[in-house]
Amino acid sequence: MKSLTTLAAIAACGLCTSVWADTILEPRSVTVHFEDLDINSAPGAVTLYNRIRAAAAFVCNDLGTSRSLAYLGRYKTCVHGAVSGAVARVNRPAVTEYAVARGTAPADLPIRGKFARNN
Repeated sequence: MKSLTTLAAIAACGLCTSVWADTILEPRSVTVHFEDLDINSAPGAVTLYNRIRAAAAFVCNDLGTSRSLAYLGRYKTCVHGAVSGAVARVNRPAVTEYAVARGTAPADLPIRGKFARNN
């Protein structure tokens, strides 16, 4: 069974991976199943990414209920961190590419770039 658990710390087992949501309360989790998906294909990657994002939004929801800008920032950080961690744990190129195209780099993705020397 392939599944992904959205949490505040990562715990993986077999074909499941975890994403943790950094919340004020105890860490919560949601399992996202993807045994029905071919996550090596673009449609499967899109579907899994959307499931991960929805699970992260649910887990981080306690931070997003306030209209306070401080809580809104924490909510966005929580969701981004949870999605980044899950994408890293899934570790499939199609899912990673889709996430990066949407501004979510996996937690363990090295940053690459070209730098000019100023001499």
